[in-house]
Amino acid sequence: MTAIRHTIVLLLALCGASAIAAPATDPAETEWVQQAEDKLQATFENLQFEKIAASEVPGLVEIYSGGKILYYQPEKELLVLGEIYAANGVSLTEQKVSAFAAQKAGNIDRSLALVVGDGPKEVIAFVDPDCGYCRQANAWFQAQDFPDVKELVYFMPVKGRAQAEARALEAVCATEPERRAALTRAFDTSAHLDLSQSVRCPEGLQLLAKQAETARAVGVYATPFFIIDGEVIAGFDKTRLTELLGTPAAASRASLEPR
Repeated sequence: MTAIRHTIVLLLALCGASAIAAPATDPAETEWVQQAEDKLQATFENLQFEKIAASEVPGLVEIYSGGKILYYQPEKELLVLGEIYAANGVSLTEQKVSAFAAQKAGNIDRSLALVVGDGPKEVIAFVDPDCGYCRQANAWFQAQDFPDVKELVYFMPVKGRAQAEARALEAVCATEPERRAALTRAFDTSAHLDLSQSVRCPEGLQLLAKQAETARAVGVYATPFFIIDGEVIAGFDKTRLTELLGTPAAASRASLEPR
């Protein structure tokens, strides 16, 4: 059967909306979700997904696939692409994608990360060498000098972008004393490296490939993309980062200086 796809945005008024279905909790609803999954797999045989659950909209199930949520209407066999928004403008779809990504933080292979700092508080960061906001976030982190923070940096896929790959390789191949400076250079898109002379440690390309696969497995959908204490911050949100990481060391030192 040919797949029928409709791109929609659903606007839902959550307050007093009696038609909105709750997540599957009772046996009848659980059975309905299972039936929807069976029909989905029979209709869209090549669709790969990680999870299926009831959505806020009666008759639609949500399909977690490739860092996104698709919606499926089993009665009409329709696969729906789009986002569900509440009346206040909040994307319920993005909230769920973020929560699902955060759940996977415990399974991330920390040995693949480019580690900066050695504090007990962990910041998992997915970045792209060509991302301007990633460059700003990196500069901000260095300027703040947060106490007790350890950054675990993973590069997004760079295969096919020779200059980005070369800059990322320099960062992952750098020794620990040079790592922070090399990470900063990785975001310098104005630099044009001589690829024949750029740093290429033997394990670098393999590590970048594994980092890219980690980003895909987590479902990273924006850069920079942070996971801190089980919470996702998609984008460079300084206010929220500060709330989660506490008072930066730079601010503490400034408060002690004589006025």
